[in-house]
Amino acid sequence: MRWMVLCILLSVLVPTECFSRTSAVPESIIVTHAKSMPPLSFLDDEGRPAGLIIDLWREWEGATGIPVCFRLTEWQNTFTLIENGGADVIGGLFYSPERAMKLAFAGAFVEYSGSYFASRHLAVRKVRSEIDEPLAVVMGDYAVDYLRDNERDVRVDYYPSAEALFYALERGSVSFFLMDTALAEWKLEQMGERSRFLWMDRAYERDLQPAVQRGRDQLVMLINEGFQNIPADRKEEIISSWIPQEGESSLRLWDILGLGAAALLVGFAMFIFTRMSSRPKLI
Repeated sequence: MRWMVLCILLSVLVPTECFSRTSAVPESIIVTHAKSMPPLSFLDDEGRPAGLIIDLWREWEGATGIPVCFRLTEWQNTFTLIENGGADVIGGLFYSPERAMKLAFAGAFVEYSGSYFASRHLAVRKVRSEIDEPLAVVMGDYAVDYLRDNERDVRVDYYPSAEALFYALERGSVSFFLMDTALAEWKLEQMGERSRFLWMDRAYERDLQPAVQRGRDQLVMLINEGFQNIPADRKEEIISSWIPQEGESSLRLWDILGLGAAALLVGFAMFIFTRMSSRPKLI
């Protein structure tokens, strides 16, 4: 309760300075992330921060003894909070050269991927490269940078948030999108749309890294030291509790069809073998 009161005071009364920028060991730090990006970070039914990022930073708090206050907001706002001093750390994001112009990145602490998803009627009839529907992405997401650098010829529809994208999906305005794999799986399952949309292809798989405002090198060193002191098995336990192993939550349509074809071939071979074995032998 004492630390909860401290977090409220820090984030409301003195949002621009959680601790002295010259201090080697801060009294506490404010970690910001998205308020609706499950399973990484979100507000639970009681309005409390939850998710993989939250649990990892709570473990960091235990390893360092430095209280962590969470400030969850719209994803785009996290960069503004870092810039104006309203938060000290973005809990975890992908590195990009553009982001590195304003942010200093700490070491990687979890691997994460982004994937293409399509409605069933598109996925059944076409491979990804043949889909001519606009590709939906969230503004500020790494998917935007990825498409700019790798697939400039794709028509893109931009949405201000994941909620806006999934609202459009529910209304039938989105049939093809690129997003963090675990977030998409989580949202589709939550909305009851898992059977209507299929995972098509992975676009990228990279490490998530905490990031701070450029020039705060002492804080970067402190972040790295704290995560290094978390036992590897404990870190893996937290990650696996939020992100299922690949293949646990979905199978590609083509994998299912491939398994079906293999089963048919095996069945046909067994049929021929049985017929041949049952023929009377010539003496």
